[in-house]
Amino acid sequence: MKQYILFFFCLLLLPVLQVQGANWSECSQENLVKTALQASHLKEREKAITKISEKGCLAQVAAKTKEKRIRLICVEKLIGYSSFTDYLLNDNGMFVNALIDLNKPETVPPLIFALKNGHIGARILVTKAFSTIKDSRVVDALINELKNKEINHLVVKALANNPDQKAVIPLINLLSTEHFWTKYGAIVALGNIGDKRAVNPLIKILKHELDLGESVQFNSLLHRTAEALGKIGDQRAYLKMNDGSSL
Repeated sequence: MKQYILFFFCLLLLPVLQVQGANWSECSQENLVKTALQASHLKEREKAITKISEKGCLAQVAAKTKEKRIRLICVEKLIGYSSFTDYLLNDNGMFVNALIDLNKPETVPPLIFALKNGHIGARILVTKAFSTIKDSRVVDALINELKNKEINHLVVKALANNPDQKAVIPLINLLSTEHFWTKYGAIVALGNIGDKRAVNPLIKILKHELDLGESVQFNSLLHRTAEALGKIGDQRAYLKMNDGSSL
């Protein structure tokens, strides 16, 4: 009877052992990993990381450490591996946040990958980051995300920070949305881009908002539309800013 109990206990324990084994399966530099995680001095931990050459080991240290600096050092090394993006597919935000914190040109491609392929939480983090990171490489990926209603109110803000004429038509198409912040951000982005193709669609919004009878001081959409037209250089905007007259 005891033998049967022991047998079933082993069966129950086997998946746990397999999972634990999987965590170390890609890493044969266990001593370096332990030093990187447990050494009492920061310099010792950093030195251990410089000696780690295996991707799986670096990923383990990045995942297990509680120190931001150690995680950033690991992720910066991981970027050099072509398969690093595999970690971004199921990332809960740890790797993405590290890439954002590094804020280096070489972090942009993996962030773009995360925007295209990551979980929604990671995509939100990346889109917010692109609202402050200026890089022409992000434009195409952002334009592609405009169709995503979950995050397009953030995407338009990122495009306002990275103005590009390629985004004009997709942004114009968003002006018909009922979502206030998506429309608001699209207007700001079009103003920053400064393309004349946006003039008539923006004037249409301007007329609609004026017909509501609100003053420009109390209508932020009206204010931003007039401001966008002013940036583009359409003189019809200035009259609305000054006295709210009809077009």
